[in-house]
Amino acid sequence: DLPLNVSREGGTDEKVKLKLRESVVRRLIAEFEKIKNKKKEKWEELWKEYGHFFKEGACQDYPNQLRISKLLMWQTSKGDGLSTFDDYVGRLSPDQKEIYYLNCKSKEDGMSSPYREGVEGEVILCTHSVDDFVMSNLGTYEGRKIVSLEKGFSDDDASGGEDVVAFVKSVLGERVLEVKPTSRLSKSPALVVDHESGAVRRMMSLVDTSHGDAPAPLPPVKLVVNPEHPILKGAVALGGEVAEKVVEQVLENAVMTAGLGDGSVGGGVERIEWMMERLVAEKKE
Repeated sequence: DLPLNVSREGGTDEKVKLKLRESVVRRLIAEFEKIKNKKKEKWEELWKEYGHFFKEGACQDYPNQLRISKLLMWQTSKGDGLSTFDDYVGRLSPDQKEIYYLNCKSKEDGMSSPYREGVEGEVILCTHSVDDFVMSNLGTYEGRKIVSLEKGFSDDDASGGEDVVAFVKSVLGERVLEVKPTSRLSKSPALVVDHESGAVRRMMSLVDTSHGDAPAPLPPVKLVVNPEHPILKGAVALGGEVAEKVVEQVLENAVMTAGLGDGSVGGGVERIEWMMERLVAEKKE
């Protein structure tokens, strides 16, 4: 606590200012904790209005980071309400040791995201552009690692599908940094993994365009593929130009799913129309 005999002149001292600030912040956090613990509905109202300030605090105020992180609220894949980290952890099954999160435009988008394929546990749905930055800054919560589902395929040790992997690599060339098989996917043929945040990329593109510069091109991506998916197996069996167009469209779909697209649809539309024309022509024959 501050001494009561701080003079007006002493108040200008930087050390005194810092101590005053720390004291005020601690007391404010204590009041917010009381509201959250005793009046949850009121806290949710405050959160909806001022939540972004608490997220900012969790990234910048390292001495109080844990206390602030306990105030944060999230949508999750379970239920319709908001949950704190403690709410989320309290619902985890004993075999889930990590906290999963997924960047998405909305809860509906997150619930249908292919990045949730193969994941049985509850997932925090991060629907605001700053959320990925918050999660990355926190890193862990009370000993549990915070893991992005978009980057969680790196531990997948699936094997097989050499013919599919080789064909995808040959078609995409320098557009991919790496192509690996995965056993996690069932409905989707491929996903981009270990990529930069789509929200961050969109923000940097806005900065570039505001300065009159063209947005930076998408760097080569890491792609995981489901070698048993009928689209990819069919493309390998078919071969030729149509198969190559199919693989290119699979990559573009994966880029859009990851939120890394530049918003243009021209190339994808032209490719789809080209394939449709070939299919119609084959039917006529």
